[in-house]
Amino acid sequence: MTHIGAFCNRGQVRGNRDAKAMDGARVLWDTRELRTILERHKVKALLQGHNHTIEEYRYNGVWYLTSAAVSGSWWAGDWLSSPQGYTVFRCEGDKLTWEHVEFPWEPHLEEGDTLERKRIAEQEAFRQEQQRLLAEERAAAR
Repeated sequence: MTHIGAFCNRGQVRGNRDAKAMDGARVLWDTRELRTILERHKVKALLQGHNHTIEEYRYNGVWYLTSAAVSGSWWAGDWLSSPQGYTVFRCEGDKLTWEHVEFPWEPHLEEGDTLERKRIAEQEAFRQEQQRLLAEERAAAR
């Protein structure tokens, strides 16, 4: 287990051209060294966090699973498309499985927290636009 992960695709998922894969904040600086140790010792899985988004990778025989956070996208709910919650990880012999369990709660922002309000509004506008486009595409297909 590690807090900061060996893999993170959040920059690509969000389309952020400025997000660097090896910026020292999203993934460990020594991720290559860590991965080679895990591979050498035939580690089956690494549970990681930090980015508040659910991500799952398999690389060279190691399974990298990033859990969402109980706080969602920090403490303002879900603006990163990973609902607030926790991961249940099961080991049954050689079989490994996981599930995300949502932990519903109503975020309570401080009055001056404009950044979180902006991000929540942007995510909601995005969701609504996707619903509108889907309805439009389905209507055109009829």
